[in-house]
Amino acid sequence: SLLLGMMFGAMSAGMTVSEGVIAILATGVLGSFTTMSAFAMDYVEFSDSSITSAIVYLLVTIIGSIGLAMVGYRATMEILS
Repeated sequence: SLLLGMMFGAMSAGMTVSEGVIAILATGVLGSFTTMSAFAMDYVEFSDSSITSAIVYLLVTIIGSIGLAMVGYRATMEILS
């Protein structure tokens, strides 16, 4: 999420990135780390043992992912602007 935020921050700051690079990096390489099906299965496994662990996992993953994307985006915009 941090690296994806940085990539889109760089693009927003005016850095030219080809569509091929975006497809390979954002969708391919970085997207493979954020697969929704893996997240869903992990949640199901956590919920089998403890609903509290499952809820903590859910909140940390969602809030952490959005937070890191925001930090990467804003930091890169600040550095490149």
